[in-house]
Amino acid sequence: MHSRPRSHADRRVILFTAVVLAVISGLGITDIILDDPVSIYTPHILIEAVLLGASLFLMAFLLARWHLTGKDLLDSRREAAEAHAEAETWKARTREILDGLGRQI
Repeated sequence: MHSRPRSHADRRVILFTAVVLAVISGLGITDIILDDPVSIYTPHILIEAVLLGASLFLMAFLLARWHLTGKDLLDSRREAAEAHAEAETWKARTREILDGLGRQI
């Protein structure tokens, strides 16, 4: 398995960060529109476009990671349930063997 955040708090931090990046992106787009630039090649617009692109990329990355973390959590719960069921089977089998051994002695 990959090293991904597993706790509920970690998942909330990822989601919160993605939301903050979405808000920053929205504000950046609004700023560009309100600036009403003469050309899209001014330094201000180019820098802002890079920041917007980075924010949107990080937001998408974090949301994808958040989704994968949820899937990993479900997989971990399923594996834990399977391991518990197997342990109970072994425990029952061991009791039967020990009971049979006790009767033989």
